[in-house]
Amino acid sequence: MSLLAQWIHLLNLALPAGLTAICLVLLTLILVQKPRFAYRFVLQGLIIFATGLAATLGGLYLLGQDGKMATYAVMVLAMGLVQSLWVLRLKRF
Repeated sequence: MSLLAQWIHLLNLALPAGLTAICLVLLTLILVQKPRFAYRFVLQGLIIFATGLAATLGGLYLLGQDGKMATYAVMVLAMGLVQSLWVLRLKRF
């Protein structure tokens, strides 16, 4: 596999976690509506993305193949859990 093909493969591995993190952050902006916490949304997106990427890499390691639906299900559940904990933390302050 060429170097370009390897980079494309790595990007495709991280893309679902990235898009899900962006969607979750945008939904938080719409639903929570606390503009004083706007500077934290970048940090929130990075934490959620890292969680999703860790879940995807864990699924790749455990199952030996990327693109399994079980891996994506665990990724969405992990990212949703981190997102809900973040929103509860925002509502406390």
